Amino acid sequence: MSDEVWYRYEDVAYAVLSNGQDDRWHSRLEVELRTYPVLRRTPKGVWLDIDPCDPFGRFDEPTRRFVLTNARRRFACPTLEEAKASFIARKRAQIRIYEARAARAWQAIAKLDWIAFEALNAKASAVRRMLRPC
Repeated sequence: MSDEVWYRYEDVAYAVLSNGQDDRWHSRLEVELRTYPVLRRTPKGVWLDIDPCDPFGRFDEPTRRFVLTNARRRFACPTLEEAKASFIARKRAQIRIYEARAARAWQAIAKLDWIAFEALNAKASAVRRMLRPC
């Protein structure tokens, strides 16, 4: 194993108790830098040693991860600057995805409101026709 490490920034939300007098909780967002030691370098990429332990002590994930050095999107990056750029790109993509989901939700609400409006309009027209003198 070499002394080389690769980097990845991740955003992590922590639950925090507001104060000691009431039971109000909120979350605190932190951006953390993860470092991954390089296990082996190949002509196409690197094998990184990732932490396999979750908080419950299970070993569900593999302990190694292969990262292509010339890939457009990488799990981790060889420099801090590239890791920062990668993090910003991931967060911008996340924003685009959630904005599209929110727009679709607003469209669904508007469509439901329009359907309800049309149904109400149809009922009103039917009532007007019934009340119209012959």
